[in-house]
Amino acid sequence: MATLAFLTLACSGGDSSNVTVSGKVTYTRCALAKNASTGIPSGLATEGSAQAARGVRVRAIEAKDEGTTTYLVASTTYTDEYGNYSLSVEKGVPAFIEVQSIAGTSSTEPIRIVSGTDATIKDTVAADCTLYSLRKALDGTSDTGNSIHATASSGNVTVNFAATSSTPWWIAASPDQTAAKFEALLNTTTKDTTLGISVGSRVLGIIDSIYTFTDVYGDPTPGGSLDLFYRPNMADDTQGSFVDYSDASRYYGALRANANDDAWDESIIFMLCARNALYSHTTVTPYTPPSDQLPLDATGLARKTGLDPIHALIDGMPYGMATSLLQSPYLADTNGSSLVTYRDIRDLTDLNADAYSAPAIAALSWDLLIKANKLSSDTPSAWSSIDTESLRRFFTLKVPVDSDSYPTDTANIYKQLLRLQEGTSSGDTVNLKAIFTDTVLTNTVGTYGLEWPRPSSEDEYFFLQDWGTDPSGAMSALNFNLSSAHVDPVTAAFPNLSKGEIAHAGFLLSKDTLYTVTISAPDLPSGASLELQIRDSSGQYQTITLTNATSISTDVMLDGDPDTLKYIPVHIRLKTDGTITDTAAIPSLGVTVKLTVKTS
Repeated sequence: MATLAFLTLACSGGDSSNVTVSGKVTYTRCALAKNASTGIPSGLATEGSAQAARGVRVRAIEAKDEGTTTYLVASTTYTDEYGNYSLSVEKGVPAFIEVQSIAGTSSTEPIRIVSGTDATIKDTVAADCTLYSLRKALDGTSDTGNSIHATASSGNVTVNFAATSSTPWWIAASPDQTAAKFEALLNTTTKDTTLGISVGSRVLGIIDSIYTFTDVYGDPTPGGSLDLFYRPNMADDTQGSFVDYSDASRYYGALRANANDDAWDESIIFMLCARNALYSHTTVTPYTPPSDQLPLDATGLARKTGLDPIHALIDGMPYGMATSLLQSPYLADTNGSSLVTYRDIRDLTDLNADAYSAPAIAALSWDLLIKANKLSSDTPSAWSSIDTESLRRFFTLKVPVDSDSYPTDTANIYKQLLRLQEGTSSGDTVNLKAIFTDTVLTNTVGTYGLEWPRPSSEDEYFFLQDWGTDPSGAMSALNFNLSSAHVDPVTAAFPNLSKGEIAHAGFLLSKDTLYTVTISAPDLPSGASLELQIRDSSGQYQTITLTNATSISTDVMLDGDPDTLKYIPVHIRLKTDGTITDTAAIPSLGVTVKLTVKTS
């Protein structure tokens, strides 16, 4: 596996006026228990022995006497693959070392495991997203009544941290040295145990699982920093483990911490990280995945069929990525020593299988994993030899582009299968091209409702309509046929992310142009609306909504370039409210979108 290099911050240097503080951070884990012969999960094992806590942030904080005591962050780092860290502090200056509940990633953006308050998750502002912290002075001591207990050292020292299921954590804000009233924010008298939310070694277990994912698949964030709530008995901890993608300025989510705790459930954590990573690479759609937990039950999985091709990948591939890391087709949700549920991702009983089915993509992923590793049998005795990095390229989304790097299609399962036939690169551990010939792919994908080579029928050969260059007028109008025929089997409503409800297009623009955008849908029924999104000159999507009418026109300024043509993505979606259910589906709705250059 690759050795991760996390960003090191605010280092104070290595001259003779400094001393080195090094150490190791460890934690105890409750591993997944399995049947020895079948590999089927049965719950959690008892607390194990200490192991390295990888990728966790550690920082040194100095308490300088400048008339009054001033606290400064001297250096910051992340533990390595062995749980080790090394920091610099000034010789003879009192300082303490702090282990923070922050997971390093392969990007500059971390994942913060936050405690928050008793307020609901969504309403907890960033300033109230307090962290869990372990602290020790340079002499290795900690003061249970003083969270900023510091001592000085004239030489290099070792300060280790070992968290178990009963270890208490400080709960404090996470200021840096530029924050106002740094000492007041840093100092705390609150511990998780006094709040009745003892987290023990679980915080480090969460971060270590994030490290496992990052080590194989890279950045586990949605494309920016993420506040992930983990607080037992939080007021609205009923949604499960999820990430909300609706606001890119601040991604937030939660890891379930109620009676059914997910801290030790690597299946859940790996899927959450995978969905983040996949979402961050889907640059040709403005539509965010729902902020729900990816399900393991058959009913929930049925809701993940009939999706737009991009969202079928975002909701299907996380299952395959998780099983590759676990070296098992079984994904588990545990509750202490007992098992809540598990899912064999190979099981497609009563589930649709095609390019729009997340469960089918998940099952296909496992089949490809077995073939990529040339396993003679799909049995527990063979799974342990699975190379967890073998399908990394397949799980890395790639938007199809032409020779000038303009998109020619949306991300979809056919493009990902084609990636298996790319030439070997330096990061590959397996020669996938030699394994996945056209014959092998043809014989493999049919089980999952797919064809190989990709079908040439108009509706599946491309999922992105090409609007040409500088379109204008009736002759260049685009016609779409949308449908809400795919119903959510649980709510009897429509997901607004299904294959019939969304259409994608794009065009090239050679000059700055003021367009009048006209949407026409003569048969749009009551209770339905059309939402068109087009990326404007500011680089942001502008939304035009048609509701309770047959047409609408709006002016939009678009940015072009005669030397390097600008690509302008356009997306249109049929949305329905709760008044339209499966008994009143819209089987077919003709929609026309026209761009007209505005000259005055």
